[in-house]
Amino acid sequence: MDETDPPSDEQYQASLDRIERLGSEFTDSQQFKRLTTHQQREAQFVIGTFHELLYGYEYVPLDDPDEHSLETVCRDLYPAKISSEPDHFETVASVIGAFLRFLGKRGDIENGDQLATHVESLDETIVDAAADPDNWGMAKSLFMSGEFDDATHLDAVSEGEDPSTLPEPPLDPPRLGAW
Repeated sequence: MDETDPPSDEQYQASLDRIERLGSEFTDSQQFKRLTTHQQREAQFVIGTFHELLYGYEYVPLDDPDEHSLETVCRDLYPAKISSEPDHFETVASVIGAFLRFLGKRGDIENGDQLATHVESLDETIVDAAADPDNWGMAKSLFMSGEFDDATHLDAVSEGEDPSTLPEPPLDPPRLGAW
């Protein structure tokens, strides 16, 4: 795959499967154990989402990152596209940093510590960008305004359905993967 070409569906799915496997192994690592309980709870979502943004927009998998692409996701994509509470964004740099160190220790990437240090240096930048409405994408802006309470409502409304006729969202979101 050329760096300017998007991944094929098969390449994308293979990368998701690989990151899910690595994420599962990460939970048994010293790097994971050094995270706070809150960071550990957020780790699966952070790693999976970060990888999807990195690979989907930058065409770079999280297990073969470069500093520029990591910075783009930290500064621009993650804060613009992810709708969550501020304490979630406070976990992103630490979790991704720990995961990069884990990949480096395993030998999956050569410069895990260097990349981790760079991402961790962007901690406040991620939190500040996520809190600034000027950085939000359209969907996040609508969600954060309180007009819509989940992506199902966004999809249905964009298809012309009356929001009052839509079913209520579930109380508990489904678990993604089985870490």
